[in-house]
Amino acid sequence: SDLLSEKFLSPDFIGIDGRIRPEHKQIGTDTGRQTSRWPNLLGLDRILRPLVVPAEGYGIGEADWSQVEVGIAGAVYEDEALIQMFNSGDVYSSMAQLFFKDELSAEDLTIEGKEFKTKHKSLRNQMKTCTLGMLYGMTPGGLAQQLGTTKAKATALQKRFMKMFPQLQNALLEASQFGAIRGYANTISGLKRYRGHSGNPSHWENNWLINHPVQGSAAVVFKATGNRLRKLYAQYNARIIIPLHDAFIFESRVECLKEVAELTAQVMCHTLQEYFPVLRPLVEVNITRPDCWNKDGDVDELERWITSLNELMEV
Repeated sequence: SDLLSEKFLSPDFIGIDGRIRPEHKQIGTDTGRQTSRWPNLLGLDRILRPLVVPAEGYGIGEADWSQVEVGIAGAVYEDEALIQMFNSGDVYSSMAQLFFKDELSAEDLTIEGKEFKTKHKSLRNQMKTCTLGMLYGMTPGGLAQQLGTTKAKATALQKRFMKMFPQLQNALLEASQFGAIRGYANTISGLKRYRGHSGNPSHWENNWLINHPVQGSAAVVFKATGNRLRKLYAQYNARIIIPLHDAFIFESRVECLKEVAELTAQVMCHTLQEYFPVLRPLVEVNITRPDCWNKDGDVDELERWITSLNELMEV
């Protein structure tokens, strides 16, 4: 259905060089995030990503900021606890170690984020869902649905979670109240998003008054980084092929792919720190299988999906 409706494989959008170039809308969302269409390459399901292959002699790499919007939220709203957790390397694992400290062993409280993620994935996922719910205005009902629990348990969980971040809780309330009075929210660059009317804000307006300084600022940093990478890549005959959310998918000659990947991560970290010096970001680089765009080196996902479809049709 996606392949047909989004026209991913339509010959209508293939250039003279045999490659597809979607239309990128640089201000495709209210926060300044870009979108694409014809085809909507940014909406390509991860299963279908191996359809994107490099030119001959080239390899594809991906560099992704880890949990960047959570870090930006901590910096924008000056919550020292959240900043410290982000700078630990895995913000959700750090949250889980604090939130579930009475249920964890002494060893579990000291292990690093990656090890904790592997050992206590469900606890970490609860913290991730709570964090995203906090930033995007998820109701207790929505949180309950995400976690597969009751609304009462989700409400209690949400309240307990917010108690870990009193600075952030006060800052979010002020952002909503003051934003409603002055009539706008702004990003780190000063870009303003205005309300459409005066008076008491709706639930939807409260959400974006809180979230716009975070998502909008993330978009500012992302585009500044993309401009710098474009200049850098010219020296290596490399190029950005897909700017996706908080990641850059790039194409480089195979012999210099590793160097380009390392420089990409450096530029991403340095640019974020120019805007938010208190953050110590990490960038996850994937050049494990450069023969196609993939998630963490898994190039067989599409083939397995097609096999499963064929088996289903036979049944």
